[in-house]
Amino acid sequence: MKLFVAVTAHATLLPHFLRHYQAAGVSQFFISIEAGLEESVERMAAGFPVEFVRGLDTAESIEGGTEAVTRMRMKFARPDEWVVLTDLDEFQAHPQGVDATAAEADREGANVVRGYMIDRVATDGELKPIGPDDDLFDVFAERCYVTALLQGGLSYKCALVKNHLESGRTAEGLSLAHHHMMGERIATATVDIHHFKWNSEALDRMKTAIARTQAAGQPFWVEYQRVLEHLETHGRLQWQDFTDTPPRAG
Repeated sequence: MKLFVAVTAHATLLPHFLRHYQAAGVSQFFISIEAGLEESVERMAAGFPVEFVRGLDTAESIEGGTEAVTRMRMKFARPDEWVVLTDLDEFQAHPQGVDATAAEADREGANVVRGYMIDRVATDGELKPIGPDDDLFDVFAERCYVTALLQGGLSYKCALVKNHLESGRTAEGLSLAHHHMMGERIATATVDIHHFKWNSEALDRMKTAIARTQAAGQPFWVEYQRVLEHLETHGRLQWQDFTDTPPRAG
């Protein structure tokens, strides 16, 4: 199975990401890289079945866009095959492997498998650095729902997609990223997405996202601002306040 991802700003998670998805059954990775990261990303991806796709607007994904991933998917995936769509900090859990998840969805005529985010945070709430050999599930041992309950963001994604479906849009024409697809038929089964966003790079990424989304006229910059204000108030992620399972809307 093929996987499509855009890498922007930081690539620290990439070795962990590639190992995780290769173990889940991904056989080929297609990666669009933001300018300036090429050398480090290519070094980290050495030895993995990766194809780098040049000349795409990778940084647009920070604004909620999907151009780079969509263009790669349309070019390199057949219309009749399942593919994995994910961000670099999203580690989908497929207990029997990605092919088994897709086969189950195929049996009921679905073309999208939805995933729900579980935010992974350090026990002390600190934004920890990530080492190349760290066990992410040990470093970020706690499960919570910061994205849904603090940030106020959409905490579900289209994890597996079949056919050349286009990303959904709001009534105002704004991209829904990969939260919805046009013409989607959602599978009954869902997957967990372990979200390793809350590491030492999170502050820089959120500040960049605020600047980019404000400049693009996107309204969801306030979601990042909520997290920054929380961190300024508490000095850490007070994750214990965000452990109630959010409703599975959407």
